[in-house]
Amino acid sequence: MRYLNSGETLQNGRYTINSILGAGGFGVTYLATETPLNQQIAIKTLNATVQGKENFLDLQNKFIKEAFLLAKCSHPHIVTVHNVFDEDGLWYMVMEYIKGDDLAVYLQKNGVFKEADALPIIQQIGEALTYIHAQGF
Repeated sequence: MRYLNSGETLQNGRYTINSILGAGGFGVTYLATETPLNQQIAIKTLNATVQGKENFLDLQNKFIKEAFLLAKCSHPHIVTVHNVFDEDGLWYMVMEYIKGDDLAVYLQKNGVFKEADALPIIQQIGEALTYIHAQGF
């Protein structure tokens, strides 16, 4: 199983791992720096639990398919995918890094949204979903 540690590099030093941004039941996302641009990016891959499953190859194929589909998307409310690559048998998706809290953290800090604040966000999500569905997701 492949874990990435701070300071570790991928793609012959192009990407340097800084820290873990988050993890879920399927994947793990890292904050990294892209050289020589010295730009922060996010790198997502399958987590260690998924890597250890008997059907890992099927799950990785699903990840690859979704990564390449997402890479074709161009919409202001959908994260941009810069690169999808395989290294040592594990696939990675390189995405733009958007600084800020996720919704759960925001709600913990600030409480529920006021209707006036929630409606524009709901509109943006709806626009993104409409676009994704139009792309065949």
